Amino acid sequence: MEAKRFRMGSITVLFAVIALCVSIFGALTVAAAVSDLREAQRYGQYVSQLNQCQNAGQQWLAQVDAWLKGKGELPQGTVLENDRISAQLQQNDITLSVCLQLEEEGYSIIRWNCTAQWQPETGLNLWQPETP
Repeated sequence: MEAKRFRMGSITVLFAVIALCVSIFGALTVAAAVSDLREAQRYGQYVSQLNQCQNAGQQWLAQVDAWLKGKGELPQGTVLENDRISAQLQQNDITLSVCLQLEEEGYSIIRWNCTAQWQPETGLNLWQPETP
């Protein structure tokens, strides 16, 4: 009886292709995880700044409320026009715009709007122009 020969060439090529695919997918997974971490850190920083701006707005509102009750002064930078009180509060890159409508029994908030200035990311140099 003749012994059948077991050919290692095709199995070796198959395992090499599988090892290559696994290493490529591993590298892509690590790159995606690093990108997700960077984005999460930026978003966390933005939310922290937004909360600081909202806290400054609440403090401003408490000072205006005390002024309306005769227990303090208007906060610095506050504009009083007719029956409206307004202010622009800046915290880092975020601006809170607040406007109150004075009424007979207090006030109502007619504007409480946070806006952020867009800052382009300059750290990525995807294309380097050729120098002559």
